[in-house]
Amino acid sequence: MNLLKKINKGLILTIIVLLILGIYLFVVESKRNEAKPEIEEIVKEYIAIVNKYSVVPEDMQKIQVPTSNEEFTRINEEMDKKVDEYLNKYEAELKEKMIDNKEVVDMQKDAMKCFLDNANNYFQEVVTKYNREIVKIRKYAFDEDQVTVTLETSTEIENKYLDEGNEKVRKENPTSKDETITLQLVDGKWKVVYADLIYYNNLAKEPYTMVMGY
Repeated sequence: MNLLKKINKGLILTIIVLLILGIYLFVVESKRNEAKPEIEEIVKEYIAIVNKYSVVPEDMQKIQVPTSNEEFTRINEEMDKKVDEYLNKYEAELKEKMIDNKEVVDMQKDAMKCFLDNANNYFQEVVTKYNREIVKIRKYAFDEDQVTVTLETSTEIENKYLDEGNEKVRKENPTSKDETITLQLVDGKWKVVYADLIYYNNLAKEPYTMVMGY
């Protein structure tokens, strides 16, 4: 009889533990589901910022034709300065959406700088449209106070280039790809920790060499 009582007590305790665990998991899953709309909105806002700064301002999109080596050097220096100023604005907007960590913000800023440097040659070709759209959210992978969102995205790009002295436009066919953005819950708000985004341009930037007429 005593053995039966012990078994019954053990069974009851097991049931209670499983019940508590089930309730806990249900509450956690419910909170995660409730957070998904906010997470999705932050992801969309972040991508909108990336789209905005993937194209330099209109006054920088004019393809320039230097007439001397001195002018070539001057334009290069001027454009480098403008890009740096532009990236500082990008950094300021990133800080509003990302965790308070200089290293992670710098990583995203450096990725944008790399894209702008490789996609634009202000003497030959400039990106005039860059629009990454979320086709669908494939997965939310939660890990305590962090979540990694897997996205299917499609990016539309247009380039302005110089062809025998005439400016023309080239459109690149959108290509679907999977990208991820990781967020962390900080003081009740979701902030971006890292964005693993794929920047691409079908035409690699080629060095510009001046050919003087003398």
